[in-house]
Amino acid sequence: MRNVVTTLCLGLLLMSGQPTWGDGGEGEAESFKDTLRAMQERIKELENEVRQLKNAPPPAPVAASDTSGLEKRLDYLEGLSILKGIEIHGLVAGDYTYSLNRPKSKVNTPILFNQNDNTFSLNQANIEISKSAENGGLGFLADVDFGETAEIVGSATRWSNNPNNTESNNSIELRQAYLTYKFSIGNGLTLKAGKFVTPFGAEVIKSWNNFNYNISNSILFGYAIPFTHTGVLGNYSFNDYVGLDLGLVNGWDNVADNNSGKTVLVNLTLKPHEKFTVYTGGSYGPEQNNRSGSNRALISTVATYKPLDRLTLMLEHDYGHETDIVANSSGALTKNADWHGVAGYAIFSLTDKLSASVRGEYFGDPEGVRTGLRQDLWEVTPTVWYTIAEGFLARFEYRHNNSNKDYFQGSTTDGFSSGQDVFATELIYGF
Repeated sequence: MRNVVTTLCLGLLLMSGQPTWGDGGEGEAESFKDTLRAMQERIKELENEVRQLKNAPPPAPVAASDTSGLEKRLDYLEGLSILKGIEIHGLVAGDYTYSLNRPKSKVNTPILFNQNDNTFSLNQANIEISKSAENGGLGFLADVDFGETAEIVGSATRWSNNPNNTESNNSIELRQAYLTYKFSIGNGLTLKAGKFVTPFGAEVIKSWNNFNYNISNSILFGYAIPFTHTGVLGNYSFNDYVGLDLGLVNGWDNVADNNSGKTVLVNLTLKPHEKFTVYTGGSYGPEQNNRSGSNRALISTVATYKPLDRLTLMLEHDYGHETDIVANSSGALTKNADWHGVAGYAIFSLTDKLSASVRGEYFGDPEGVRTGLRQDLWEVTPTVWYTIAEGFLARFEYRHNNSNKDYFQGSTTDGFSSGQDVFATELIYGF
C-alpha cells in the first residue's frame, strides 16, 4: 500500500507543472527531497491509523427499543375485539297535531303516539345500541325511547308487581333490551332473550331504519295487538321461502308476569315469490291480572306485495278472542269477548324524494274490551312525505276517524260525536 501511495504522490507532483529537477540546481533537488520526506511521514501516520482501526474491538450493538409499552397497548386493543361490530343509531321526531273537534281534554283518541291536540310535541327521541350475532357469536340490542311514545308504551307495560311502581309514569321507556345468539345449526338458529317488540302487525314503533308509512299509527296497532313481550324467542329459516318464530313469554306488555301462566308465540314467514311475502301467526296464554284461567288468543296475518319498484301494497288482518272476561248478569266473569280488524296500505314512491301513502282500516270491538266502548271504528289516512336530506323527512297527514257510536270528544265535556278530523305534520331525522 505504501508503494502505491508514493507512486500516486509522485504522479501528482509531475502533473502539477512545477519543475523538480534540471536547470534548478541543487536547491531544487533538496526541496524535492524535503517534500518527499514529509509525504512519507504522512503515509506512515495514515498506515498507523488504518492498523488501529483494524485492531479496534467491534462497536457495541445499539440497544433494542423497549417495545413493552406497545405490546401492552396491542394486548389492550385485542381485548376490546368484543366491541367490533357495535352500531349506534337514533332518531328525533317532532310533531304538531290539530283536531277540528277541538276536544275538551285536548286528547285525540284513538290516535296513539301523537294524541295531544293543538300542541307542538316531542313525539319521540330514540337511541339504539346493537351488535349482530354471527354464527356461534353473541349479539345484543338496547333500545330507549323518550317523549310521548315512551309515555304511551310505558303506560301499557307492566314493569313490576309492586303497585307503587312508577316506572311507567315517566317519559323514558326501555323499549327493547335483549341478547341474541346464533347457533351453527343448519341455516342458523337464532335465539333472542329479553324484552323485544311484538312480531305481529304491519306497523311498528318508529325506529331509525323504519319510520312507518303514516305519522299516526293504526287502530289495529294500538288496540288489536301487543307492543312488546319479555321472554325467549327462537327464529329459524328453513330456506329462502319458509321461516319460523317460536317463543315463550310473560304475555302482552308484561316485563313482570301478572299471573302464573305463560304465553306462547308462533309466527310463520312464507315467501313464495320475491315480490310477495306472508307473515301469519299468533299468541295464546293468560293475560288477566291474577287469573290464569282466562286465556287470550290472537291470530295475526300480514301480506305484502310489491308489483312495482315504486309501489308496495300491504294487507293486515287481526282476530282476538279471550275467555271469561265479561261479567254476566250475576257479575261472574263467564262470557267471552272477541275483537277483529283489517287494514290496507298503499305506499307510493313518486320520486326519489317525494312519497305518499294511504291507509284504510276497520276495527270491531263488540264487547268494548279493547276501546272501552262497544263499537265499530274505521278510519282513512293519506300521508305525504318529502326527503329534505339523507335521513331527514318532513311529513304531512290528514286522518278521518268514524264510529257507529258517539266516541270522539268535542269542545264541551259532554259533547261527543261519531266523527273526527285530524291534521298533523312531523319533522323526523334518523341516523
